[in-house]
Amino acid sequence: MLRALVLILIIGWATPGGAGHNAPPAVLTIDAGALKGLLDQGERPVSIDLRPAAEHQQGRLPGARSIPLGELERRWAEIPRDRLVVLYCACPEQQLTPAYYFLLRQGYREVFVLRNGLGAWTSRGYPLEH
Repeated sequence: MLRALVLILIIGWATPGGAGHNAPPAVLTIDAGALKGLLDQGERPVSIDLRPAAEHQQGRLPGARSIPLGELERRWAEIPRDRLVVLYCACPEQQLTPAYYFLLRQGYREVFVLRNGLGAWTSRGYPLEH
């Protein structure tokens, strides 16, 4: 219950354009500061780096797993279902929308997109793993 309350307080969401009765659920986002806060508090979200593997090797969020966007439909089962999932890349958030909805269709319930991607993380001076 407390975790859910904390998540409600730290996440933001964007309503898809033209949202109506038949609209898909909104893409939930989390900002870099909120994600860093979760990590600092010992939470263990699963960060999924959707960039090409070579970019992942150059630097990634702490503990991030590499599943390039083009491989997600083949490798999605590698993502744990019992933890919060954060998708990110170095691209506009809208490019991750299909990946977000794909995971929802696979039964994932706590999926978020890192607002403003890797750039938001690095612009705050947060550490990267190499």
